[in-house]
Amino acid sequence: MSSVGLVMWVGLAVVGADRGSELAAQDFEWVYGPPAVEARAVGQWDWISVKDPSIVRHGDKWHLFCTVRGPERSHAIVYLNFRDFSEANTVERHVLSCHPGYFCAPQVFYFTPQRMWYLIC
Repeated sequence: MSSVGLVMWVGLAVVGADRGSELAAQDFEWVYGPPAVEARAVGQWDWISVKDPSIVRHGDKWHLFCTVRGPERSHAIVYLNFRDFSEANTVERHVLSCHPGYFCAPQVFYFTPQRMWYLIC
């Protein structure tokens, strides 16, 4: 899904939410597809789950930080970037070094007064 497609989808969801009681239960239907990002081995670690995504758009790429879990290592943060969601599951991934005992969801944001990006975990 392109960034334009994502914005259009979110916009349609907001318009639908504004309709309030006009939407009947039979008008609602879940639509799903394959995961945008699946758990897989990165480096020497075999990750079995991906969760807690924090994603930002910077330049012409999406930047995704997420928690991964494995059978031997409990938690870590994986970073990946991509131009379009169709390539998100195939791009190179990087395990970020964390402090021992990391168990939190990463959050990334841009702090305008300092003109800096922050990753909080």
